Amino acid sequence: MNAFSPLPRSFPSSFALWCAASARYVSNRPSKACPHGEGVPGKTIATALTGKSASIISVVPETGLAEVTHVVATRRIGAVVVMDAARKLVGILSERDVVEAFSQRGKAVLELKAADIMTRDVTMVDPKMPVDLTMEIMDRSCFGHLPVCTEDGELTGIVSIRDMVKYRIMLHQHDVESMKAYVTRMA
Repeated sequence: MNAFSPLPRSFPSSFALWCAASARYVSNRPSKACPHGEGVPGKTIATALTGKSASIISVVPETGLAEVTHVVATRRIGAVVVMDAARKLVGILSERDVVEAFSQRGKAVLELKAADIMTRDVTMVDPKMPVDLTMEIMDRSCFGHLPVCTEDGELTGIVSIRDMVKYRIMLHQHDVESMKAYVTRMA
């Protein structure tokens, strides 16, 4: 768990990547070389997810795709995490995964299980990760959803690109209101 290697050059050097059990854990943990890994206070994934339901919708690898699509549609979500019997994250399955499988296999896709098409090499982010870096990871990797996981492996939620956009809009609205208040006081 303590085997860290650097992220690609496009990411700030203060961030580390931990690879274990076919998952990537991306953290903003400070390094000795660059001790300022905390990001901007208050602009973290944990803050952005405040107010979002804490429930994590998951399926087991043996769940049929018909049931997975039913869960995704009825819960109005874009992805589910796939967890084994020990509640260990083993994959993530998104709407895009289902659509791609359908385009390749047609109606036969309904006979598949979650394990057949899920993404096994899951990138996870730390709750302390800055929102801007999380959005960059999502954009560069074309991820719509990222599991949020503490360094010790506890899954605490899932962040979507929609969550990130809503949070950024809220921050911009707050900035506009602050500027209006400042201008009003100065007038």
